[in-house]
Amino acid sequence: MNSSKGFYLDIENQLYVLITHYDLCEGSSDPEVIDWARFFVRWADTASKQCGPWTLECMNRAREIVDELERSQSGKKGYEALGNAMQTASRKLAAEIKGSLLSEMWK
Repeated sequence: MNSSKGFYLDIENQLYVLITHYDLCEGSSDPEVIDWARFFVRWADTASKQCGPWTLECMNRAREIVDELERSQSGKKGYEALGNAMQTASRKLAAEIKGSLLSEMWK
């Protein structure tokens, strides 16, 4: 692998750690989920500087979750929604890394 693509290791590791710690907080209240969503927004912002446009979609989805939970008076749980957004980011990152590796193999 081209060492210039090493940034993927950091980005992937940061997302893995975020997801792993978030999973340990199952059943979190909406204010806690908002905090985790903000962590995810920061991750997506960092990733967007080096990865594809899908990271902006992830960041926007996390911001939507924050907005929905801040406005919600119903006690609607955002834990699953944010977890799904993080898993989607993980799948898209893996696809981007795979695509990058395959393109290098065919050069």
